Amino acid sequence: MIGIVLLIGMVGVTSSVLFLTAGEVLTNTEAQTEAERVEPAFVELSQKMGSARIDSDVTHSMDLDAGERGAVARAETGWINVSSAELDGPINETIGTVEWEGDDGSRIAYESGAVFSGTGNETRVVSVPPIYYDARTETLTLPVTTINGETMLDSGDISVSHERTTVYADANVENAEVRITITSEYYRGWERFFTREAGDTVVRDVDHENQTVSIRLGYLDIEDAFDSGVTLSEPAEESGEVDYGNETVRHEQMPELDDVIERMLEDMENDEYYDDVEEVGSITDNETFTNGTYLADEVVLDDNTDEVTFDLSDGNATLMVDGDVSLNHTGSALNVENATGTNNSLKIYSTGNLSTNGDMGGSSATHMQVYGTSEMYVAMRDGSFTGTIYAPSNDWTGTNPIEGGCDDEQICILSNVDFTGAIVTSTAHFQGGLGGINFEYDDDLGEEPVTLYPDEYDLPPQLTYLNVAHHEIDVENT
Repeated sequence: MIGIVLLIGMVGVTSSVLFLTAGEVLTNTEAQTEAERVEPAFVELSQKMGSARIDSDVTHSMDLDAGERGAVARAETGWINVSSAELDGPINETIGTVEWEGDDGSRIAYESGAVFSGTGNETRVVSVPPIYYDARTETLTLPVTTINGETMLDSGDISVSHERTTVYADANVENAEVRITITSEYYRGWERFFTREAGDTVVRDVDHENQTVSIRLGYLDIEDAFDSGVTLSEPAEESGEVDYGNETVRHEQMPELDDVIERMLEDMENDEYYDDVEEVGSITDNETFTNGTYLADEVVLDDNTDEVTFDLSDGNATLMVDGDVSLNHTGSALNVENATGTNNSLKIYSTGNLSTNGDMGGSSATHMQVYGTSEMYVAMRDGSFTGTIYAPSNDWTGTNPIEGGCDDEQICILSNVDFTGAIVTSTAHFQGGLGGINFEYDDDLGEEPVTLYPDEYDLPPQLTYLNVAHHEIDVENT
């Protein structure tokens, strides 16, 4: 009898579990079905909002499917801040959100022209905002939309009407950096939009605690990096004899490569984009390398007989150094051979610093190219360098350890240095010895653009004009 009772009880429990499980599946399916209906309705709502911005004298209407629970229109749910040294002051405008939330907690939201699904790390971009870049005029158009008032929106007919617009048109931001900071519960969706449209390097900071994402736009044309012998974002300091030949120092900002170098290093370590990366550890004495891609911890040549050679007779070489490049003794050398008459080059990317008392280079400045982050310092004393150094910084605050009174300068060249090629940094100090510093621009650099990094990586687009308009829109049931 006990066995029969237990059996009946087990059957009952099993049946209840099956019933509850089936109920959960049914509920989840219903929620998913409702979300699938609401999502395209919010895309249509975004289009109506866009029509209201453009055709401001007409009230626009639509049949909104907001599910059984409806949607909530909320004003001032976040803001968009635009700042640049070329603007009279920062532009700071609020944004509003129309949000639907399902029984299972899923969300679909309209926000300043975009439609997002989900929140936090799960935020998906359903429909992109009407932010667009005109390459022909180098103009970025950024409409910001605020929902007026706070109200419930039930499924059914709604009206969308324009209230007012504040325009900040044709702001000239040429040769200046533009920062866009967005604060929103859907900040990860904004991050994904800008990353997809303009590349990883535009996203400068993501603050999860404060739900903000910071975007940086606006650079000089990077193809012009080596059109001048010396390009500095701040004036150079000089003492002693400095001979620039026929070149003058150009004072302009160029894009920093921090993110590109960081991503290249990560991809090399994870075998992304690079099929045959040879890890060589620390390079400390006489070695010869050929064409290929190499990953090193550091390059430190301490003896006057230490010489590292890259034979480029068969092609290009890339050396990624996750640390410093140091030639610490007169007579030490890091040279390129058998590249004369070719377009082959050695590109050195460093996460650390460059210091040399020895000799670096090849037969042309195009054959050796050194790229560093915005934190790199360059210290040269004696010896020679034939090549290019690209390590721009918009705000270098480091310390240069070389003795000679140039602690605060990103690049310091002392004593008898023969430099042939081009330099792009933030600040510089040149101090000549008895023979002075001889600087010569290599005309080979001007014959064709130098490719600074592989095609898989992108920098933000050139930006000259900025059009920002803040639109206030009313949305309500009719």
